[in-house]
Amino acid sequence: MTLRGTLKQNWVEVLEKIVNDMNSTPIHRLGFLRPNQINSEIDSVFVKNAQKDINLIPYKEPSWKIQFENEENYKSHFSNIQIGNYVYRDFDQKLFDKSFNVSVNSLILMQYFGLKPVLF
Repeated sequence: MTLRGTLKQNWVEVLEKIVNDMNSTPIHRLGFLRPNQINSEIDSVFVKNAQKDINLIPYKEPSWKIQFENEENYKSHFSNIQIGNYVYRDFDQKLFDKSFNVSVNSLILMQYFGLKPVLF
C-alpha cells in the first residue's frame, strides 16, 4: 500500500517504515503485545501474563512419550481407510512442474458445474 500510495518503485526507501509499522502492531498470539515491546528472553514473563489476561492458552509441545503414543496410535489406524475419507497422495514433482496445487482449481470447477469430486 505504501508503494502504491507514493507511486515509488524503490522499496528500499520505505522498508524501514514497513518494518517499524509491523513491529508496532499488536499481535493476538502475544497477548496483544507489540513485537517492539519484547526485548529479551526475560520478557517472556510479560507475554505469558498478557496471554493469561485475555484467556489465551499458548501452544505447549507434548512430551516425547505422548508423541510416541500418538505415532503408534496413528500407525495402528492407518490401514482403516474407508470410502469417503480424505487422504494425502504424494505425487513425484517434476523439475518444471507448476508450484501451485492444480487439484484445488479442478475442485472449484467441479463444484461450480455441480460435479462431485472423486475421493481416493
